[in-house]
Amino acid sequence: MARVAPAALLVLVLAGCGGGRSGPTRLDFHGLASTPVVRVIGQDAIPAIDRPRFDPPAAVRGLLRADDLVVGAVVDGRAHAYPLDLLSFHEVVNDGPLAVTWCPLCRTALAFDRSVRGRRLTFGVSGLLLHANQVLYDRESGSLWSQLAGRAISGRYRGTRLLPLPLAEVSWGEWLHAHRDTLVLSIGHDRYATRFTHPYSYADARGEELSSDPYLAYTQKVNVYYSPVVRGLAGSTLVLGIRIGAVAKAYPLYLLRHPIGDTLAGHTLRIVPDPNARSAAAFERGVRLPATPVYWFAWHAFYPSTRIYAGKSR
Repeated sequence: MARVAPAALLVLVLAGCGGGRSGPTRLDFHGLASTPVVRVIGQDAIPAIDRPRFDPPAAVRGLLRADDLVVGAVVDGRAHAYPLDLLSFHEVVNDGPLAVTWCPLCRTALAFDRSVRGRRLTFGVSGLLLHANQVLYDRESGSLWSQLAGRAISGRYRGTRLLPLPLAEVSWGEWLHAHRDTLVLSIGHDRYATRFTHPYSYADARGEELSSDPYLAYTQKVNVYYSPVVRGLAGSTLVLGIRIGAVAKAYPLYLLRHPIGDTLAGHTLRIVPDPNARSAAAFERGVRLPATPVYWFAWHAFYPSTRIYAGKSR
């Protein structure tokens, strides 16, 4: 099992991210006995957004900078942007047919089709981690779902896979340039809006960096927490993780100097880096595929037999 960030750090990271209330749905742990999940906070302590509100770009002028990171998706024919700083306080947005999920500890942004066996599920944050990665639950059955595995690990839906959907992880300026009519997840109506209206950052008497970004200390030290080298990569290395069927592959971002062509599981891919967003994207015949930047420690924990791009391109 990959190491979980120290408990003291998690307390610091998650402080202020929720009210500590109990979730309305009883979690179903049936079938979970052999799965090494750990509890770090209470169910729904990080409050998912079940009824998202969206604003036009003009409403976030002065709040979102051009270089702020967002994840973007097309929902029912309309472009939607979700600021990563806001997602860090919620981690899940149930937006129409999509569940948009964000795990700051693994730096994974993944979207899934909420329709499972003919029923639209509503996802929340369980407060559990698997290999330091987000564990979701659905409010309808209480089944637990692993974000990076993309499947249920307990309960009624145990073993059921979610249908992954593509997300773009880019700067706000880039997304807005490509989608002038985009809507953006409302900042002004969010209780954590002070993160954007009154940002702060300072060093305390011990030299520790404190910030309105709840994960700043973690991201600055992830290279310390996950320094061991596995298969030639330090655990803190950012890779683009992509899975097609049973075949997974990791593309270290530092090796992606320009777009490359590759073949995976019989699919012809084009991998396009975006250094401004510390991200990359995978395309097949011009169509974006589900993929996510992710810390190597997490990708390897879920996909130990993953292939690794070694730097050759065509």
